[in-house]
Amino acid sequence: DEIIQNLPDSSVILTTTDVAGAPPGHIALADLDDTEVEEIFTDRVRADLPSSAQAHVPVLGDRLLRRPGLVNLAAGRAFTDVPVVDGEDNDDHPLTKWISERAAMDSATLLASMVDPAAQEVVDLTQAVGEMVPRAVIVDVTGSEQAIDEALIARLLVQGSPRYKVRDSLADELPPVEDDELMGRAMTAAVTWAEAAPEPELFENRAFVLRMLRWGKKARRWRSVWRLARAAERAMARGGRWDAWEDVLEAALGAAQELDDRSGEAWALHQLGSRSLVADDLAGARTHLHQSLRIREDLGEDAAAALTRKSLGLVPLAITSLVTVLAIAVL
Repeated sequence: DEIIQNLPDSSVILTTTDVAGAPPGHIALADLDDTEVEEIFTDRVRADLPSSAQAHVPVLGDRLLRRPGLVNLAAGRAFTDVPVVDGEDNDDHPLTKWISERAAMDSATLLASMVDPAAQEVVDLTQAVGEMVPRAVIVDVTGSEQAIDEALIARLLVQGSPRYKVRDSLADELPPVEDDELMGRAMTAAVTWAEAAPEPELFENRAFVLRMLRWGKKARRWRSVWRLARAAERAMARGGRWDAWEDVLEAALGAAQELDDRSGEAWALHQLGSRSLVADDLAGARTHLHQSLRIREDLGEDAAAALTRKSLGLVPLAITSLVTVLAIAVL
C-alpha cells in the first residue's frame, strides 16, 4: 500500500503471509482480482470459502476498494466473528451470510463495522480536516494513541512524520465528513498543539494550520483563530513562505477586529506591513504600517509605535532581506 502511492502499476512477490494476509506468491498491490480477494479470506479464516459465498466475493472486493490492507482487515474480522465455518453450503452458511451482509453495505458503513469506534473517529477527523493532521492533535481529540495505530494497521491512513491523513483512495470513496462538533474539538486541540510546538513542526504542518484557520473563520471561532494565528505566524515568516505568512496574518487581523482587540489589530497590521516590505510591496507596506501607527499612538503604546515608525522609515529603501525585516518586527 505504501509503494502504490508512487507506483500505481507495481506488484510485489510476497515472501511471508504477514505482508498482506495472502499465501506467498505474486499479488498486485492495487485492484486485487476476485481470486486474490478469495485467497486472502481463505488464508485468514483458515478454510475454503463455501461456493455459496463466492458469488458475493466480487461485490465485497469492490466495497473494500480491492486494497490488500482493507481486504485483510475484513478477513480477520470474519475469522473473529465467524469462528465456526461449518454449515450447509447455502445462503444460510455462517460465512456466506457474513460476506453477503457486508457486500450489501456501502464502503463507509463497511469500514465503520470493521474498526474500533476510536479508530473510526480518527478516520472521520482526518477526512473532515482534509490535510495531514499532527499526531498530538489526533490524540487530543480522540483520547487514544492506539486508535491511530489500529487505523494504520488497517491501511486506512497514510503517515508523514508524526502526522496522518486518510488515504486518498479511501477518501474518494467515503462521503464528506461535515461535523462541526468534531472540527470544534479539532480547533481547540490545534490551538493547544500550536502554542507548544517548535517552529519547524508548525512550518511543516502549515497546510493543517491554514485549514483550521479557514474553518475557524467560517465558524466564527475568533478567539481560537487569534491564538492559532499568533502561535504560527513566526514559523511562516521564518520559513520564507510569504503566501502562508500573509494568510495567517490576515486571519489574525480579522480575528482581532471581530474581538475588538485594538492592540492585536495594530500588531497584525504592523506584521502585514513587514510582510509587504519583504515582498517589495511598498504601497502595501505604507498602508499597513500607517494604520498600525495610528492605532498604537491612540492606545499610548509608545514602544510599539516607535518600532512601527522605524519600519516606516525603511519603506523607501525597498528592503527585501527577511533577516533585516524580522529584526525590526514586533515578536
